[in-house]
Amino acid sequence: GRHPVAARSSGGLTLVGSVNSGTGGYPPARRFGPGDRGGAGSVRAGELRRAVLIRQHDPACIVPYMDAVVDIHSWYRWVVLVVLLGAGITGLVRASRGTPWTEGAERPFVLATILMDLQIAVGIVLWIGNEGWDQDFFIKVIHPLGMLLAAAVAHTAVLRARKAAAASSYRAAGIGLLASLAVVAAVVPRDAWF
Repeated sequence: GRHPVAARSSGGLTLVGSVNSGTGGYPPARRFGPGDRGGAGSVRAGELRRAVLIRQHDPACIVPYMDAVVDIHSWYRWVVLVVLLGAGITGLVRASRGTPWTEGAERPFVLATILMDLQIAVGIVLWIGNEGWDQDFFIKVIHPLGMLLAAAVAHTAVLRARKAAAASSYRAAGIGLLASLAVVAAVVPRDAWF
């Protein structure tokens, strides 16, 4: 079901969004004036009780920025996917050409893991801010654990490649990053792709 993400503001209540894990989306922010606390079409008291991170005595609440976090997480995902794909293909191409492992050869692979780590950090902020533990099983468990698994696969592959520092390291890094990409694609909510 939907769980609203709200915050107090000087003009009343700002409903930043409501989590609908079935669609993977968050509606744009809506504003409600001080009088919109009851009656048909207004925010129910029960919904207000479920609003997360409301600071009763602090108007400087971070929740109004959650919609921006959602946007960052959604768009930055494409950067991560493209870089993982590019780094994975780079590793396989270099392996097929027998390119020797030289100093700095690991840079595209390390970059891919760093970008993935940043995406996971944003995802953790979003998961906590929108009470991910209270959503359906996919958002609560499968998506976060799947992303952590993807990061572990990528980091393990790149670490082994750097440690071996041989021509075969390219193949190990390439296969590992593409496997990580496959895991990421599998655990992104279906309706969040477009």
